[in-house]
Amino acid sequence: MAHRASLGFRIPLSLRLTASSFNTGTFEDVKFYLFSRRSRSGVVYAPRPLFANTALLCKASSHFDFVLSPGFAEGETVDMNAPYPSDREPSTEDYDYAADSDLEDDPSPEWSNFKPQSKPLNFTKPRSEQLDDIQTPPKPEPAPYEQKGLGDGVEREGAGVPQADISEWESTSGSPKGDVKSKGSGPPKPVVSQAIRKGRVVYMEDIAYRTWEAFIFYAYFGTVSFAALRSQRAGNIPHKPFEPPPCSPKSMYRLADKYDIQPLKELALEDIRNKMAKDNILVELFSTYALTYKDVQDSLMNYLRDHITQSDMWKQLPSWCQALDAGTLPHGSVDILSRILVGAASRSQRW
Repeated sequence: MAHRASLGFRIPLSLRLTASSFNTGTFEDVKFYLFSRRSRSGVVYAPRPLFANTALLCKASSHFDFVLSPGFAEGETVDMNAPYPSDREPSTEDYDYAADSDLEDDPSPEWSNFKPQSKPLNFTKPRSEQLDDIQTPPKPEPAPYEQKGLGDGVEREGAGVPQADISEWESTSGSPKGDVKSKGSGPPKPVVSQAIRKGRVVYMEDIAYRTWEAFIFYAYFGTVSFAALRSQRAGNIPHKPFEPPPCSPKSMYRLADKYDIQPLKELALEDIRNKMAKDNILVELFSTYALTYKDVQDSLMNYLRDHITQSDMWKQLPSWCQALDAGTLPHGSVDILSRILVGAASRSQRW
């Protein structure tokens, strides 16, 4: 579902910037590279480019006024048509949001015989294996550097992406560390020369391509669309052309918190709460994510308070107590359990 914020200033600003592009020949003046995929070993890789207009980004957050100003590496004017640098790592093992669902997961062999599971979580297993119990199998995903086409939602190789970026990445940057295989064999593809296009280039190693694409759409049009949570075990509906590209509300909340964009934080937080149900509230509440973001934790706790009288809620608590005793829950989970027990015992309106 798309959410619209009150951003009346963007209409005249967009018109003014569009009019100025008649003389400059370009509207987007900054290029971002963001990782888009995650290997089975946890390596995040496949940097993909996104283009944006600096003025619209600065209107969304004052953070970019500072970062994209002269004196910072991101503020330097370079050739935006240049390919991904061959001396820059095309992958990272230090992505600090391991559960980011906006990264495309490489298919895993064990999903080939997948059957839906209706059994409860087995808390005697390591936490990494518990996550598999609540996730649906990933669908086969397009290769890196494919761009969404119009009309059918199918991603097309190279559509809307400078050819120099594609061929150079395939021939020079190699594959990421771990179990990711290299792309094909044979001689490197030729790099297509292009005219120099002056602008800024920013490398972002802690935000997923899909999240940033949704944020750029929000910065331009004031609208954002959120995908289903993995804990919902629900498939996502492909978005139609010209609709905001969907992203995880948790990933967008993380971005909005990082750049202090309060209206966007509120939209993402509202969506997270609206996706809660008896089947996933405790899964989300006892997650590292809820332990990291206090406002999210408080919102989830309020939902639980309003629905704790349901018998299905109480029946689940013993399993989570066993998980806590087995040490399979993240650090800090004892505080969550304490809030639940104290709140229920006191019948307070604030847990």
